[in-house]
Amino acid sequence: ADELTEVVDLAIAGKMPFIVGYQRRVDPNFRELRRQVCEVQAVGALRLIKCCSRDNPLPPIEYLRVSGGIFYDMLCHDFDMIHFLCNEFPDEVYSQGHCYHEELAEMNDLDMVVVTLKFASGLLAVVDCSRIASYGYDQRVEVFGDRGMATAHNQVDNTVVVSPAFGVSV
Repeated sequence: ADELTEVVDLAIAGKMPFIVGYQRRVDPNFRELRRQVCEVQAVGALRLIKCCSRDNPLPPIEYLRVSGGIFYDMLCHDFDMIHFLCNEFPDEVYSQGHCYHEELAEMNDLDMVVVTLKFASGLLAVVDCSRIASYGYDQRVEVFGDRGMATAHNQVDNTVVVSPAFGVSV
């Protein structure tokens, strides 16, 4: 809270704009995805947006007690990304969730959620969200249109996939 007060005070004192935004909007991969979808219109009319949002590690329980819940502190980023890509607000929203983590369940929160959104244009969007992904942080987006598909994947060191007889490894 002290850092935020300091930033706001500096903005006021310097008569500078203070903008609060979602970090994915400045991620180079998501910016390029938006450019391809919105400016180039590479996939045509949008039909489906799929977001995968999985966190690792589980945030501290002290934070989760005051975060407002998974919809406020995690899914809000996916809802923003969907709006960033389609510039529409949904008419209908449906969600289903479950909590596997005992301490989160005691807080009446969820750790696994699927959300479906429907827009006036016919566009559908789906978000699968998990607070805990044992394999690491996972943020992916797929945009499907009447002329193609565009995806943004997790940042990786390389794209090597090894496929021996006993199974695939990356």
